[in-house]
Amino acid sequence: MSDTSSKSAEAAPPPSFNRKNPFQAELLLHEPLTKPESGKDTRHFVLSLAGSGLSYAPGDSLAVFARNSPALVDEVLGLLGFPAEAPVKDASGRVAAFRQTLLQSYILNRATKKIMAG
Repeated sequence: MSDTSSKSAEAAPPPSFNRKNPFQAELLLHEPLTKPESGKDTRHFVLSLAGSGLSYAPGDSLAVFARNSPALVDEVLGLLGFPAEAPVKDASGRVAAFRQTLLQSYILNRATKKIMAG
């Protein structure tokens, strides 16, 4: 076997995850740590970092980028009567498919002051 083919068979380095390229971890466990009558809402989250090459230690920061339920997005699209692939601008101003934008860029289950004032 030549050097070229053995080099291509080597494992590629793991991707570098950061703010612009976040790792999408699976939420394994989510439970409240405070009692319902508490003035605070402190929770315990367990995430799977499998396949990421990442490790997490107490004190490390974590960002959460939630997504809307695909079933909810499909229901909204059905009620609106718009095609899922219709091009729209997402929250960052980039053009994307309407369904993808609703899945990732907007909160569908919470009414805002802007919506309620209309």
